[in-house]
Amino acid sequence: MTSPSYILMTAAHNEARFLPDTIASVLAQTVRPRAWIIVSDKSTDETDRIAAEAAAEHGFIRFLRFENPLSRSPYPMGGISWKKVSALRAGLATLGDVDAWAYLGNLDADVTFAPDYFATLVARMEANPDIGMAGGFIYNSSDGREWPFFVNLDGVGGPNQFFRRAAWEQIDGYVPWGQTDVIAQIMVRMHDWRIRSFDDLRVLHHKTAKEKGRHPLNGRFHNGKMERAMGYHPLYAAAKCLGHLGQKPVVLGSMAQFSGYAWATWKNIRTELPEEVVAFNRRHQLQSLRNRLTGRRGAA
Repeated sequence: MTSPSYILMTAAHNEARFLPDTIASVLAQTVRPRAWIIVSDKSTDETDRIAAEAAAEHGFIRFLRFENPLSRSPYPMGGISWKKVSALRAGLATLGDVDAWAYLGNLDADVTFAPDYFATLVARMEANPDIGMAGGFIYNSSDGREWPFFVNLDGVGGPNQFFRRAAWEQIDGYVPWGQTDVIAQIMVRMHDWRIRSFDDLRVLHHKTAKEKGRHPLNGRFHNGKMERAMGYHPLYAAAKCLGHLGQKPVVLGSMAQFSGYAWATWKNIRTELPEEVVAFNRRHQLQSLRNRLTGRRGAA
């Protein structure tokens, strides 16, 4: 029996250091994608050359250099998400001639995984038709060390989100602002799909905060702002920070994150999500808190 086909999309900005290993991981798959579009978002390093050479050598890989006609995001909380989603949308538009695909994967340009990764994801989603989004557990990998990046059975980290086509089309793809991977999960759940990460499928994430040159406290403050912009319930936001007190930077990270949420509240930053989406997510978050208090498993 032929396995259902899937396509992949990757937005890359100056990923020459990590992209070759991601390409090698895809080429090693026991079941390759029907098509894979790699979009360079104004890269100034060797990303374009690496992607173009891969496309020239392998027929299923396509390359697009994207030059956004707008100089800045039209959304107050657009930022990097706006750049990434704009590039992905441009890339998907080039795959109009690719039909009959059943699954779509968003793949960051700095991850690696085992040769049976996508074949296993497809098989498990075929066996569980209620799963609309799936992925593996993600671990940061740097300087010979590995540590958890996103390890949650009931969610899927942004670097490797894998959608059932019906779910992707129902949510109309990624939104170009906020934490777009988180919003996608909210929308998928709202359409009554289940989300699942599999702990035996490991994804290594190589461009860590250290490689990005990003101070961890700045990142956590930004996360807090984004959660307010996405309409997170304040009780959930506070409980999430309390639950992460032990994560590095210990205590200070949680304080920075909740400070970001409080700052965005003080600035009266409003969400651009529809009211029904915010209401659904807040109900889901409160149920998640109740589940944790009673010892049941719930989404984070």
